[in-house]
Amino acid sequence: MKAIPATSAMTPIAVFLIALGVRLPYLVALGRTPFLAHPTLDPRLYDGWAQRIAAGEWLGREVFFANPLYPYWLGVLYAVFGRNLWLVHLLQHVLGSIAAALLAWLGARLWDRRVGWIAGLGAAFYAPFVFHEGTLMIESLAPFLATVALALAVIAGERRTPGASLAAGIAHGVFVLARPNLTPLAAAGWVARSGRRALVPAVLVLIVQAPGDGRCLD
Repeated sequence: MKAIPATSAMTPIAVFLIALGVRLPYLVALGRTPFLAHPTLDPRLYDGWAQRIAAGEWLGREVFFANPLYPYWLGVLYAVFGRNLWLVHLLQHVLGSIAAALLAWLGARLWDRRVGWIAGLGAAFYAPFVFHEGTLMIESLAPFLATVALALAVIAGERRTPGASLAAGIAHGVFVLARPNLTPLAAAGWVARSGRRALVPAVLVLIVQAPGDGRCLD
């Protein structure tokens, strides 16, 4: 697997710190408004669902009417830390900053350090990412989950081992539970790039990903 020089390894760290530096002032400003403590519309729905999960209603009583990953994420946080919405938003901003760092890592790994900086800083300063990380919506986690899945797919494509492919498949399956409109482009890319040698990793990704697809009405 291609190693990244130490100088290039500093790029994701710098991007993470920049992204977090953009997000923390936003979170402080949001905390001074009623919108953080009193969610409305869809965030209010997810908040109520998560409170029921934290109270012990883990299985629910009917078919999911929305993608279930986010309310369960919230429910676990509520069960562990209580209903601390400031902490939830802080964690989401940290994950968003990690996603920006991962994009910088991917850009440097697949192309060069300049591409890594452009990709990472683009995510760090992208206003819709910052905004959604400050809401109780699945969009607060989706970029992070997608970036993790992409990073593991790249690693699996390089290593071509069952373990790496299984990890990539699990990551894609988790993302599907958040956003079921994922297409298996990573698996197709491996086959196109490496021919028959990539068939086993691609099949592993698709097998693990498939059970998570289409299990809600959204």
